Amino acid sequence: MWLQANNLSYDNKASVRINNGAWINLNNTTCDVAEPGKSYGGIGGGHNTIKMKLALPEGLVLNGANQISFRFNQSDGVTIGYRIIRLNFLNAGGTRLMPASSFADENPATWQAPRPGASDVAAGQQLWRNASLNESYLPNARVLQAKCADCHAQDGRDLKYFNYSNRSIVERAKYHGLSVTQAEQIASYIRSLTAPAPATARPWNPPYQPGPGQDSKPLVEWAAGAGIDAVLDSDAESLPYIFPNGVNEAALATSSTLNIREIPVAMQFLDWKHWLPIIHPKDAWGDEFNNSNLNKMYNGQGSGNTAINLRRSLTTGNQTYRLGASTCQVCKPICRIGSTSGICS
Repeated sequence: MWLQANNLSYDNKASVRINNGAWINLNNTTCDVAEPGKSYGGIGGGHNTIKMKLALPEGLVLNGANQISFRFNQSDGVTIGYRIIRLNFLNAGGTRLMPASSFADENPATWQAPRPGASDVAAGQQLWRNASLNESYLPNARVLQAKCADCHAQDGRDLKYFNYSNRSIVERAKYHGLSVTQAEQIASYIRSLTAPAPATARPWNPPYQPGPGQDSKPLVEWAAGAGIDAVLDSDAESLPYIFPNGVNEAALATSSTLNIREIPVAMQFLDWKHWLPIIHPKDAWGDEFNNSNLNKMYNGQGSGNTAINLRRSLTTGNQTYRLGASTCQVCKPICRIGSTSGICS
């Protein structure tokens, strides 16, 4: 069996069963993880999405219909699951037996809010910003100071942009101690957002992963990256993209430009959820952070003595905080370049 999976973050997190056979744990012993993921630690390693082969007992897979089941065995207290992105069966020669046309991804544009009423959407927005959250679903989990809007984009647009499903949002909200109703209200609020949601932006596609065609896309889609399929299997595979016309003097000229956004690499960038903090500074340092000048400067929260509110300045269109300003007021106190264009070059 061939698998491509996201967030298999430790051995035996997942099991697979085919037909009525025994459950088979997925770990670095039972699975042959493909490079370069294997060299980065395989299951539980540095690559969040990996490809692997799983040897199966003879006769387990039948001609005709087969039932494939996956199980989430146990949590480490942080994660709530994993994703199987692709699967197939291989014959003895390694050929995939099922054509790609056998599979179809859900279209996020068709997803509907589980509670579409205006009152539920409004309730979801309030919960997103103000609901009291537990650290986890475990007994006696501490109550967090951080809210959903502290670790995510303040309005939740990151979940909309990267096309997190209703089920994913609901289960994570339940993980943090909210009821099913509250979780569905939050999911409904996320579905209501008018933020962009590019089709290529998915929870397993690393933001800003470089690859061919990026520059031809609208700017709003750049954060979606070129997708997990743009990650190469080796560094050597980047050479044809760096030197499309061969290694020559023109390609190495210091006066030419090398567009790194369009050159795929073997390094897999972090997917979105791994950019989010496991512990927010509010819960790591408590009042020392809450009442710090840093929190006051960014959020306008706490008892710090700074009068600057970066978030408000950035969102209200204050010209001195935008590109093209006559003077770069954001960096002026520390800028060594002396920029007057508002662009930190």
